[in-house]
Amino acid sequence: MTEGSQGMSDKLTDREIEVIELMTQGLTNPEIAAQLHCKLGTVKCHAASIYTKLRVTNRTQAAMEWYHCEPKVSE
Repeated sequence: MTEGSQGMSDKLTDREIEVIELMTQGLTNPEIAAQLHCKLGTVKCHAASIYTKLRVTNRTQAAMEWYHCEPKVSE
C-alpha cells in the first residue's frame, strides 16, 4: 500500500465512497446520478474530488486504487 492510498475511506466523504463503489461496479456517471438521485454535475464534482484525494487522473485508476487498497469485509 502506498503512502497516498492508506486509509482511503478516511479521506473520502460518505457520498464519495458511494460514488467510487458504483464506479467500481462499472456504472457510468449518468447511471450513478440516477442511482443516487442527484444531478450529473454533482457526480462529476464528486469524481473530480475522488481523483484529487486518491492522486489519480481517471476513474480506472481510482477504481484500481480503491479495489487494491481498501480493506475488504470478510463474510
